[in-house]
Parts: sequence; structure tokens; C-alpha cells
Amino acid sequence: MMLNENQESPKETWLRSPFFALYLGGLVFLFVITAVFGWYPLQLDNRQLFSPSVSRGLGGSDYHFFYYAGLKASQGKNFYFASPNEPNPNELSLPHFIVQFVYPPLMAYFFIPFSLLPFYVSLIVYSMFTIALFMWSIYILSSFMRKKMWYFIIAALVFLFSPFFFLHLDHGQTNVPVIFLLSLCLLFYLKKKYKITGLLLAAAIMFKLMPIVFLPYFFIKNKTVFYSTLVFLAFFTLWFGFDMLTDFMAATFSFGADSINAGGWSASLGGLFYNRFTYHLLSLSQAQTIALTLILIISAAFYYLTYRMNRIKKIADADNSLILLEFGTLMFFVSFFPTASGLHNGLYYLFMFTAYWNMRPALSTAYDFLLQALFYLSISQWLLFPIFGSQPMMTLFAFKSLEMFIIVVLLWYLYYKRIKEPQLCPAIK
Repeated sequence: MMLNENQESPKETWLRSPFFALYLGGLVFLFVITAVFGWYPLQLDNRQLFSPSVSRGLGGSDYHFFYYAGLKASQGKNFYFASPNEPNPNELSLPHFIVQFVYPPLMAYFFIPFSLLPFYVSLIVYSMFTIALFMWSIYILSSFMRKKMWYFIIAALVFLFSPFFFLHLDHGQTNVPVIFLLSLCLLFYLKKKYKITGLLLAAAIMFKLMPIVFLPYFFIKNKTVFYSTLVFLAFFTLWFGFDMLTDFMAATFSFGADSINAGGWSASLGGLFYNRFTYHLLSLSQAQTIALTLILIISAAFYYLTYRMNRIKKIADADNSLILLEFGTLMFFVSFFPTASGLHNGLYYLFMFTAYWNMRPALSTAYDFLLQALFYLSISQWLLFPIFGSQPMMTLFAFKSLEMFIIVVLLWYLYYKRIKEPQLCPAIK
């Protein structure tokens, strides 16, 4: 599953991991300033970054969407639209109860067990569950590496101490269960368990809609997975009922029709060019049109590239590094394409990081340094939050999704160069 040639010694690995040193050093520095000096880098009033919950020492600015959807599902109520003649006293304790739930129905049923607990107790339990599930996902992805423990340590440091994971926990978000489902999906796909792969992909789509970008990929790559996914999606549709899915579509389109997460705290394509630098140049409708056009162009280019690669049978069937690169690209799209895409969606970059780490032994030192610099800028660490509000770090952080897009393009270029020059292509396990 891994590249066999050009393997590094432990010394070479350390010397070629500058951002590991940055994260480790940042972690030590964070411990010193909090334990010794009592200063916390998150003690700042930045409404652009934090929800009001941070100043209260609590969290869950988004968690109420999922908690109350689970509560309504357990009571047999419609969790997409409010029932004004049947108000829930628990909902009235928070000002957020009027906000629509805009996720597929499986998510609401997933949160039923959590909704049985008091709200903030539930959030703590869910946060602990999220951390465990994310570590499990990294462990699953480490099975594709020759040096499993080294990848596990690096990936855990990079992502657990990133702004993405901090905001995911603070907001009580749901990206980690999707990452876990798609990690399993990748695992079973490489084990050639195609029907289980289809079940897991269908579950991911019914939990959060955006993994639907994998459907055309598997239509090109593996028809068994594609048709299995359709069968399980049909099963979920019958199980939940057409009415519930109709309500979901109505709620989703009404929510996303007039929104773009703009500026530096967005992970989306729209946020790249619709921010405080361009508000006076573009209207919201113009930004949405540009975003949709670019999404169609990028999607067409990726699926065409996948089709061409799949035509080379010996590569499509044998090279797991290609599959990791394809999964990494698609998971980047899951965060990049939705116009309402918060910073926490950057956790999906874990798959592209896995693809990079898999290809890393075949990279030159210069390309490796360049990619690590881009990864550090696009992921960073939450120790740097206090200086993200000022130049030049604010601009660097605002363009993190562009930096990740450059990583995607670079890795595809390096992979294509590798297969075009067989003498440079390491043997495939």
C-alpha cells in the first residue's frame, strides 16, 4: 500500500519534518504560557472568530441544531420545521430553537442518544466521543502507511492542535463522524469489500449531504460500489420516508440559497473571493455565480482526470497511492464546494494529508519543504489565533483554502510526473 523505494531513515524523517517541529514547539510554548504565566491565547474578544459561547466558558453554538433535532426525532416530531402549536419548553431555554435543521435525517437519529442528556452534559459527552472517533479515524488511515506510528503522531499533532479541531469542539460540529465513515469507506474499498463500501458511503451521504461528490467518482471507478450506494440510498429513503426527505430538500435549499461563509474563517471557494477585500467589488449573487461556475469547471476537470487514470488499468487496479490521492481530493471538495462552509470543515484536509504522507518518500526535498510550508499555512495551529486578526497573518490565513488547492494541484502534478517517468516511479506494494 505504500511506496517501497527511497525509504527514509529516522534521522532523515526528522530533518525533513520542519512543521512537526513547529507543532511540537508550539505545544510546549502553549503549555508554558498557560501553566506558568496563566495567559491563554484564546482570551480575546473576536466576534469574527468565536461564538458568544466561548466568553461564557461553554460551547455548542451549533450543537443545538443537532441536539434538538435528536430530541424531536425521539418524540416523533418534524425536526425540519417548527411546530408552533406544540412548543417544547426545553427549546425555549435557548434562543436558537427557531433555526432550521438542514441536514439529512440520519444525523437527527444519530443524536437521539445524546439528546437524552442535559444540553451541556450532552455536549461534553459528544466532545469526548468526537476526540476518540477522530483518533480512531487517524488510526484507520495509518494502516496505509509503512511507518504507521510516525504518521499517527504527526497527523494527531497537526490536526488536534489546529484551529479546525478547536472550532469543531467549540461549536459542537459533526465533521468527525463523516471523516470516520469515509475512513472506513476507504479501508473497505481497498480491501475490495465493495458492498460494505457502498453502505458506508450511503450512510455518510444520509448523515451529511456533501459526500455525494463520491457518487460520480465511483461511477467511473467501480460500478459495484456505485450501484451498491444507490441501493442503500433507496433503502434509507424508504426507511425515513419520502416526506421527510422532501422536507430536508426544502429546508436545505432555503438555507443555502442566499449565503456564503465569507472571509478568513471560511473553508469554501466562495470565501476566497467574497470577503472584506472584495465586498465593494462583488455582490452576493455575482459571488455565487462565480463560485458555481468554478465548481463546475473544477469538478469536470477532476472527473475527467479520474476517467483518464482509470483507463490505465494497471494503475487504476494496483496503485493505492492514486486512490488515496483521489479520496483526498474529493474530501477537499467536500469542504471547498459548499458556499456555507465554516473553518471546522478544514478537518477534511486529513485525507489529503494522508495522500501526501503516502507519496512523501518519492518526493524531492525541495518539493517536500514546499508542501510542508503550504500545509502549515493552510492548517496552522490555534496558538496563532491572537495574530490572525492582523496583517500579514490574517491574509495568509484567509487564503488557507487556496493554499490547500495548490497542494492538491501539486500532488496531482507530481503523481502524473511519476507515472510518466517509470524510472522515477517507486515500486508499488
